[in-house]
Amino acid sequence: MTKICTLDFLFDRPSNNPYEAYPLPFAEENYFRAAADTKFDKVEFLPKGPVYMKVKFQDIHKCQLLKNPFNWFLISDLMYKTLLSIEPIEHFMWPAVLIDMNHRGKYFEESGPLKSKVKFDNSFKFFGLHTRFECFDREYSQWTPNPFAPPDKISGITKLVLKSHDGYFPPIFTLPEKSNLFITGQIKDLLVQNDVRGVEFQEIEVSG
Repeated sequence: MTKICTLDFLFDRPSNNPYEAYPLPFAEENYFRAAADTKFDKVEFLPKGPVYMKVKFQDIHKCQLLKNPFNWFLISDLMYKTLLSIEPIEHFMWPAVLIDMNHRGKYFEESGPLKSKVKFDNSFKFFGLHTRFECFDREYSQWTPNPFAPPDKISGITKLVLKSHDGYFPPIFTLPEKSNLFITGQIKDLLVQNDVRGVEFQEIEVSG
């Protein structure tokens, strides 16, 4: 039987500083946020270039999955290549440039580019999955219905059980009922072998 895990952030974050990466304000921010949640096809409303994120550079050496205020996964190039190494997966990717949170003064020249003294890293990208994999096992999971929606709509899940499609799970996927990123044991093993840091795995029960 295929082993399934969630891919989660390893470190707890204090409530007054919950993220590793914070965006520099940009005009398309609300559209960019929406693009992570739906199959957003209005590319003309998205940024014309990378999204700049302020970080502490010591964090990117210990974490390759950076928590951020968007509903996107901000991941290293190594993690990105590993997640997609088994089979092609429909996904959405957007370039990011990480810049030094400790820089004092303006980040950009008047003409547009980053100032030469600004430390930056372009080895991370935003990553999202638009296709939700239908594998929530309603019979064996423990869940409560949403009282303000049709009876089959879920309000909360206290025990999650997944059911394969004739033994198949995609290497990486999300659920209509839950926004976590799920991975197979094969992907987990590759992440460990490639020394992808700052993540933890929680095994999920599979009914068949």
